[in-house]
Amino acid sequence: MSLIILLTVIFCVFSAEYDSDKIILDHKPRFVFRAIVIFILAWFDIERFLFLSSIFYLFFDYTYNYFRGNHIFYIGETAEIDKFKRKYFGRYLTILDIAHKFIILGILTILFYN
Repeated sequence: MSLIILLTVIFCVFSAEYDSDKIILDHKPRFVFRAIVIFILAWFDIERFLFLSSIFYLFFDYTYNYFRGNHIFYIGETAEIDKFKRKYFGRYLTILDIAHKFIILGILTILFYN
């Protein structure tokens, strides 16, 4: 499983780097592509898929911001989730955003390994 987690993180980093020099207006195709890749990495197992997706979700925004040269906690302006976060939390990710990602990962880790 450690190798699959490592592959997920590597896929996340490459995805963030690939997107970093583009202006993406429609995030749905990338979301679907990434979900398919994660599902394949999870060997078509829904619990593993949720676990690996949470790992991808945990790292992607920060890695993407790093490659864009933005503040690591910067919130974009085009994705629907970013518009929601900006409306309610401002221009930068808050401790609440970071905490909820770790909580999701923690819950899925407990469920996956029990």
